[in-house]
Amino acid sequence: MAVTAPLRWRCCDATACRAAGSAALRQRLEAEVGADRVKPVGCLRLCGQGPLAAADHADGHTELVGGVAGERRLDPAHPFFALQRPVVLERCGLVDPDCLDDALAQGAYATLERCRQLPPQAVIEEVVRSGLRGRGGAGYPTGRKWQQVAAASGAHKVVVCNADEGDPGAFMDRSVMEGDPHRLLEGMAIAAQAVSAAEAFIYVRAEYPLAIERLHRAIAAATDRGLLAGLPIQLRIGAGAYVCGEETALLHSIEGGRGTPRPRPPYPAVSGLWGLPTLINNVETFAAVPAILRQGGDWYEAMGTASSKGTKVFALSGAITHTGLIEVEMGTSLRTIVETMGGGVPAASAAWILRNVQPWPTSPAPSTMPAVAGWRAQDCPWHRTVAGAPQRRAAAAHLLSGRAAGSPF
Repeated sequence: MAVTAPLRWRCCDATACRAAGSAALRQRLEAEVGADRVKPVGCLRLCGQGPLAAADHADGHTELVGGVAGERRLDPAHPFFALQRPVVLERCGLVDPDCLDDALAQGAYATLERCRQLPPQAVIEEVVRSGLRGRGGAGYPTGRKWQQVAAASGAHKVVVCNADEGDPGAFMDRSVMEGDPHRLLEGMAIAAQAVSAAEAFIYVRAEYPLAIERLHRAIAAATDRGLLAGLPIQLRIGAGAYVCGEETALLHSIEGGRGTPRPRPPYPAVSGLWGLPTLINNVETFAAVPAILRQGGDWYEAMGTASSKGTKVFALSGAITHTGLIEVEMGTSLRTIVETMGGGVPAASAAWILRNVQPWPTSPAPSTMPAVAGWRAQDCPWHRTVAGAPQRRAAAAHLLSGRAAGSPF
């Protein structure tokens, strides 16, 4: 392996690395150092170089290798890693997703236990103070939604996690569920305690078999230990309909009906699943909650921009040099994400795009688009309110320009 005397190896056991041959890499490592010093973990981020393994040394430094034989030495100090700010992903790649004891040793469910000693309103106020907004698409203030569900009339309320991640090339939610399922469960349990919900559901697409397996095992293990305070959490498996990512279509599907949206109001906070007040957030939103309640709303609010607080997980995929998973502060520019961290667009891909991709009907012609759009939108801080057509056109201009950085890996 060309890496000497680590205390332990962490071997990525997420979907991408499994497909790249992580089982063979893990067997090789176990044969070299012993199975007790090799630990399966969730996503180690740089998926395009998989299968990945990390060697943790006694002096605190970590070495990262890729390839079935560990033949590629990677640089943990590269901007792809160095510029990340893990909050949602803080345990992903460190914890064994199938070992509850490992998760507990790394702090899982400790925040939930503290929240049980607080009045529900105090928990909600901390989420409001954090400025967390929904990460599922609309960006609705999370604390405000929790307040609405908590104030809704009715003794029986429901929490629903929207894990129907259907966007092409997206694997943010999948990576959380595969790599740190107890984090999602803890966030949902905190939410249920805050809004006085009696049951919870996770709606996940059937195309995520590994995530489903690990969620099943995590729910069973946490329930057996009494860590969920009696909250029943059930999985509902979607059949792959993209429309079920919309919250009202998702609720229809859970109820056994056809996944079709309905007009709003009433909103789910008032009348949702089976007509009950329902709190719906997505995986990334719930997964941010334990850190917010542990560190405090002011800590989270200090990150990001004036209108978009905290961090955001991105999946880098397609025509980019370094594909994988990143988490950065809101306000990070697209240039930083695509060029500095992602390594830019390979020249061959940029040439193919130049030949084959037509711009938006409202866009300038490909030959003039880079000059018109320039790089201004690329340098705009990434937050929800600027993700409109001008920014999309500038991103296309970046692809069409053919500018690419070489791979330092």
